[in-house]
Amino acid sequence: MFLHIGRDISVEYKKILGIFDFYDTKSPIIKQIINKKLFVDKPFEYISKEDVVSCIVTDDKIFFSNISSSTLKKRAENLFSSME
Repeated sequence: MFLHIGRDISVEYKKILGIFDFYDTKSPIIKQIINKKLFVDKPFEYISKEDVVSCIVTDDKIFFSNISSSTLKKRAENLFSSME
């Protein structure tokens, strides 16, 4: 199963480690991303360089998307419930 995260990009569901609101400044993951500490180990890709609102961390890459984290989480929940 794949999760569509923007443009023409889909990510294999089981590879997703987390979906985060990019502007949640309290999140330790987002703080590490902003400080570029996670970029050392993982390549990153901008799905949209304009209006980035969410960050999708997979086991091998970080994606920045213009689709909200709540929308992506709902899509993931729908995928998960259809797998049961």
